[in-house]
Amino acid sequence: MFGSEILEIAIGLIFIYMLLSLFASTINEIIAKLFSLRGRNLRKAIHFMFDEEDTQFQIQRFFNDPLIKKLSARPILDKLGIKSPTDYLPKNTFSKILTKAIFKSNEDNIPIETLEKHIDEMFPQKGDSNRILKRLVRDSAGNIEKLKNNLENWYDDIMDVATEWYKSKVRVILFFIGFAFCILFNADTIKIVNSLSVNPEVRKALVSQAEELSKNYVEADTSKTLDELKVEMQNLNMQISDASSLLGLGWSFESGMSFWGKLGFIFQNIPNRIWGWIITSLAISLGASFWFNFLQRVINLKSSVKK
Repeated sequence: MFGSEILEIAIGLIFIYMLLSLFASTINEIIAKLFSLRGRNLRKAIHFMFDEEDTQFQIQRFFNDPLIKKLSARPILDKLGIKSPTDYLPKNTFSKILTKAIFKSNEDNIPIETLEKHIDEMFPQKGDSNRILKRLVRDSAGNIEKLKNNLENWYDDIMDVATEWYKSKVRVILFFIGFAFCILFNADTIKIVNSLSVNPEVRKALVSQAEELSKNYVEADTSKTLDELKVEMQNLNMQISDASSLLGLGWSFESGMSFWGKLGFIFQNIPNRIWGWIITSLAISLGASFWFNFLQRVINLKSSVKK
C-alpha cells in the first residue's frame, strides 16, 4: 500500500510537471515563430560552416538563392515587409546551391584541380572551409553526384550540432517561462508533494487525469499556426487551473487587496517558496516529451504493483 501511495504521488507530480511543460513549450513555440528562432539558428549554422571573414558576401548570396527564398516565403510577413529566414533547408537543396555557387558547372565529372581552383577563388583565406571543401572534392574524385553526397553528409553533421544549440537555447527559455509560471500559479514543488501526501482523493483525481493525458498525448507539432497554438494554450490553461484548484495552488489574497498589495504579498513569500519554484522551473526546462516518457514508465510500474 505504501509503495502504491508513493507511485501515486510521483504520478501526480509528474502530471503537473508535464502540464506546465506543455504550456511553456506552447509559449516557446509562439516565441520561436514570432522571432524566427529556428531560421536564425539555421543561418548561424551556415555561418559556422563558412567561417572566414571574407565570405560574408558569399554567404549572403547563398541565402539570396531563389531556392531558399521560396522556402522563406511567409505571405503575411512579406506583405508587412518583414523578412523571415527559412526554418528548414533540405540537404539536397543545400548541396545544389553550393555546387552551383562554388563550382559553376553542370557537368557530371570535373577535374579535381578545377574544383580546387574554384574553392580557392571563393575562399581565398584558405581557412577551415577551404580545407574541408577540398577534402570533400578529393573524396569525390571529381564526380559531382558523389561530391553532392559528401556535401550533404557534411551538412547533416553540422545540423546535428545546430540541433543541440537550439535545444540548449530552448531549455533556457523554458526555464525562465517556467519560473514565471511558478510565480503566477505558485507552483512550488515542495508544496505540491506535501499536498499530494496528505490528500488521497487529490492523488487519485490527478492519477486519473494523468492516465487520460498519457493516452491522448501528441508530440509537439512545429507546423501549427499561431492561432492553433493559442487554442492549445487556452486548453492547457484550463487543465492547469483545474489541477491547481485540486492542489490548492495559486495565491490567496485578502479581499479588496490592491495590485501593489498583492505584489508585496508575493515578494514576502519568495524566501519560503523560491527553492520549490526553482525545482519546478528546472523540471519544466526538461520538456514535455521527457515527462511523458517518465510518466509512462511510472504508470506501467503502478500497474505492475497492483498485480
